[in-house]
Amino acid sequence: TCTSGFAYSQPGVLLPEQKARHLNRVKSIILSRRNVDVSRVTDRYGQTAFHHLAAIRGKRYTQLLACLCDHRPLQIDQRDNERKIPLHIACQSSNLPAVKALVNRGASCTLVNQNGESALMMAAFCLKYARPTSTFTNGEIVSFLTHHSIMQGSDLEHLNKFGSSLRSLIDSVPSVAASVSRGLQRTRKWLRCASHWCVLRARLVEEVVAIVAGYLFEEFVLKLIAVEQNGAKQQPGGGFAKGRRHSHHNRHRQSHTSRHFHSHRHSYSHTHSHT
Repeated sequence: TCTSGFAYSQPGVLLPEQKARHLNRVKSIILSRRNVDVSRVTDRYGQTAFHHLAAIRGKRYTQLLACLCDHRPLQIDQRDNERKIPLHIACQSSNLPAVKALVNRGASCTLVNQNGESALMMAAFCLKYARPTSTFTNGEIVSFLTHHSIMQGSDLEHLNKFGSSLRSLIDSVPSVAASVSRGLQRTRKWLRCASHWCVLRARLVEEVVAIVAGYLFEEFVLKLIAVEQNGAKQQPGGGFAKGRRHSHHNRHRQSHTSRHFHSHRHSYSHTHSHT
């Protein structure tokens, strides 16, 4: 049982009595006061209606959460007593529709809880300890958050309070590594679509994805270093030859301009002498 009041039989699974308890808390928060913004009303754990709706899986509750996010976008990242935002609760509950609803409406993937864990790291831990019945859903959450964490500039090398990082989970859990790879594929696809609008060059797409993957998997970093070293060795010769050709072209152009100017000057002086 968590100190925040959320109790789970397994990651992402709520028992019927627990779901009823969540609904009762949401109703009590909404009906607690009249003419008061319900998104700002909290329970004794500091949790709002955002937190409770993010913990419940179901189309009806996801629609209600999306409606609440649209009407109160400034409270979408409100923290509870454990510094958890609704996105963290959705990851704990393996609630993929709630995760998508929150992120697509502006929820931050960079914020961390009191243990220093971001939403992506929490989803990766849930995938590590998930049962086979919820492995697919947790993997989709990890791949989805990987793409959006990269797009939001999240620090993928960040260590939590216990010294763990996303890279350590990638190295030790094959399912986490596979899910992160699928997230990188989404990022690559997005960059290619952006390059079609002349925002990026096609060559830069592979370089950006290679750098991001290098920080996570370390295999591309060595390749990039080798390419840079080979390019540095070949650059002086090529640049010198290119400079010589460029200077020769400039001298030839200057001599041609000088001859053209002197010929016009000679013809002008000759014409005035006759007059």
